[in-house]
Amino acid sequence: MKRAIRLVVLLVLAGLHGSAFADAERPLLAAGSDEHIWFLVASELEADRWDLCHGTRRSGAFSYRIVRRLAAPPKAVGAWGNTVWMLLPSPHADGRTFDVYQLGAVYQPSLEMDLIEPREGMGPLPPLKGFDSVDLLTGTSTGPLVIGSLDGQTVAQRLILGKWVEVTLPKPRRDCSSVLAVGSDGSGAIVVAFQCGDVVESWIQSEEADWRKIGKPVSGRSVGLVAVDGVPVLATVGSRQKIVFQYLQAGEPVELAVVPQPSGSWNMMGLTGSIFMLALGDDGLSAEVVQAPAGGVRSLEIDPPTRIAASSIWSIAVAIGLASMVVMIIVLSRGGDIASSSIPDGYIPMSPVARLAALGIDLVPGLLAFYLLFGGTTRDLVRVPMMSLGGDEVTAYALLVLVTIVWCLIWEAGTGASLGKWACGGQVRSTKGTRARFRQLLVRNLVKGLVLLVPPLAVLTLLHPNQQGLGDLLARTVVVRPIAPPVDQV
Repeated sequence: MKRAIRLVVLLVLAGLHGSAFADAERPLLAAGSDEHIWFLVASELEADRWDLCHGTRRSGAFSYRIVRRLAAPPKAVGAWGNTVWMLLPSPHADGRTFDVYQLGAVYQPSLEMDLIEPREGMGPLPPLKGFDSVDLLTGTSTGPLVIGSLDGQTVAQRLILGKWVEVTLPKPRRDCSSVLAVGSDGSGAIVVAFQCGDVVESWIQSEEADWRKIGKPVSGRSVGLVAVDGVPVLATVGSRQKIVFQYLQAGEPVELAVVPQPSGSWNMMGLTGSIFMLALGDDGLSAEVVQAPAGGVRSLEIDPPTRIAASSIWSIAVAIGLASMVVMIIVLSRGGDIASSSIPDGYIPMSPVARLAALGIDLVPGLLAFYLLFGGTTRDLVRVPMMSLGGDEVTAYALLVLVTIVWCLIWEAGTGASLGKWACGGQVRSTKGTRARFRQLLVRNLVKGLVLLVPPLAVLTLLHPNQQGLGDLLARTVVVRPIAPPVDQV
């Protein structure tokens, strides 16, 4: 096949729910395209929940993070480019209607990470109707392609310009038991492979032409169909009980590689320049890459996943921060003893510049722990004000905050000032001028932790004439420095 089309997809066997395969042989619910890998696994934290994960392969390792938690696994998933589609039974309609959702991974070079769009929930698409059951979902340049059955007949639809359109599949002369499908961009081509007895027949259709056969039938049982660098690759299992990858082309297929079949639940996908194999066994996830066109096989290290709970820290902190801003505005507008608290005699407010310098000193223990114990990087710290850390980075930074507030609390409880405030000539006093009690110090340091998690909240301090933030207002404390007595009183 000489046309330079680029094929990328998830491939799912049509017999997914049938009796032809043992449970351990059923495909892992996964999809891949370009450098984006999506898969679903049972949640380790919540029973009867499923984690949708997004991963990439960089620097010889496979890293992934949990991006959504679902109440039930989708019927099928498919990917194209940076987008994944999921098909779920509609709870509000008959059994022939399915809800369709999509998510996108948008790479941010400045952050060196993929952000998931939409940021919350999933993007709905027009519902799919006209299927008794769904066999597979795969990505194409126009949108998802779905193949299933209706009244005992094989049917197919694809999403074009926001509307589901029927697709007429080719009719092989032999009786077929299952079908594989893959989509391509550019010409909008679709490649399908039918299991016809002991051989596999492959067909291709573009927007400009009808269905036509691709080369000669391939012997063996089909277990996957992907595409690498514009050429479709069929995976079959024969008498050797190993997976044989073969390029489909005019005439005889060309062998790419032969690899052992993974144990447990597994799937394969065509990525840029290679075939990615992901398996879930008793020992967890494993990943292998089949390089094209050389055919070499290598295993990838798998980094621990980023938990969805850690990824939610920013959302929780932002919500609390917005509530804090509202509380601050209400307190200042209503007045009262909290809003009108005065500076004790003999003191003046510590300037914002001096407080910033003091904070820099107080952050030193937390920074040491962040870099040396938690594996943090300077890039992570730069991303903090933009609220764009991933879950692992959030965890490390949250521990930095914890070390800082504990450090400051111990110093302020013992000496009346943190090390940084003491070095800059400041101290923490109650609004009555007495030394702050432990309960007051605890309240103000807990709020300080919130401000460190959400740095933009620091501007709240500038709203008060005495440079009191929300923590100082709630604890009835002030950060001050003593006034030197006049010369004639010395």
